Amino acid sequence: ARREGRGDRRARHAVRIGHLPDSSLVAVSVGKVRRVVCASPEYLQRRGIPRTPADIRGHACVRHTGLAPRADWHFRSGRRTITVPINASISCNDINSSLDACVNGRGLGMFLSYQTAPYKEAKRLRYVLEGCETEPMPVQVVFPQSRLVSGKVRAFVDECVSKLRQVQFD
Repeated sequence: ARREGRGDRRARHAVRIGHLPDSSLVAVSVGKVRRVVCASPEYLQRRGIPRTPADIRGHACVRHTGLAPRADWHFRSGRRTITVPINASISCNDINSSLDACVNGRGLGMFLSYQTAPYKEAKRLRYVLEGCETEPMPVQVVFPQSRLVSGKVRAFVDECVSKLRQVQFD
């Protein structure tokens, strides 16, 4: 068993993507990130552009298991969430391999917008179904709530907040 206290080296501050459940952590918002569906221009030319979430059923998909632990993707239609099962031609837990497969025309992929931004800018990936994306997820710097936050933690939080608020996550 690990003891809490001075000898415990577990991280007590971090950058978190997603909603923070009720916790004793303090969260400072630094931005938002989208879940985007994308594919290479060559794949879209060969297989067509999906116009609705249901169209994904007819496409090969690259499933990054870190973002989609189950074989379905979620979309939004008005206030409703739509769940669409995907035909995963590739399932991978490594983000670089997943992105490479998508860039190389193996199928549609769902990733976080900051992961795909350089590929989109280089015109190696195109976003599809942007009007059906779920709500963007918050990006937050989190740290334990305490009246006596150490100078090191405060410096870390201040630096992270300052730098991350300058980042374009999209």
